[in-house]
Amino acid sequence: MSRVATLAAILLTAVLTVAGCGGSGSGSGGEEAADFDATTLEGEEFGLAEKRGEVVALYFMAAY
Repeated sequence: MSRVATLAAILLTAVLTVAGCGGSGSGSGGEEAADFDATTLEGEEFGLAEKRGEVVALYFMAAY
């Protein structure tokens, strides 16, 4: 790939990333997350309400 094409791809990625960070949609911050219950891989019950006030990172993965 030429330098111009590489630079154009990097610039396009940066523009799309910044454009996607707009704050007008759902989850734009300051909103309370919906409560839910789940089971961890270790078999323990997990409720989001128990973590109120803490930072929680969730990773969802699906297979078909």
